[in-house]
Amino acid sequence: MMTIAETVGENIRRERETRGLSQGDLAKALHVKPQSVYRWEKGKAWPTSRNIEALAKIFKRPASSFFQEPAAAAKDPKVREAVAVICRALGISGSKK
Repeated sequence: MMTIAETVGENIRRERETRGLSQGDLAKALHVKPQSVYRWEKGKAWPTSRNIEALAKIFKRPASSFFQEPAAAAKDPKVREAVAVICRALGISGSKK
């Protein structure tokens, strides 16, 4: 099982690559350094709640979805509850805007 930081990073990487964006492209859109995006994707650093919200808008998905592992884990009620707790603590919306 991945750590939450690794899960967030993997979700960011997957969304970025799906859209054909480089780390530099995404960094520019978020007004951060490309090294920040690299560190997020590797699970070595956390994006701020402001950056998570910006990522959600860019990728048109709920902010809480970045904290969810794909498929089976997302169906687990314990995982969903953990995601909800983390999102509340960070002040992040769990629904799509």
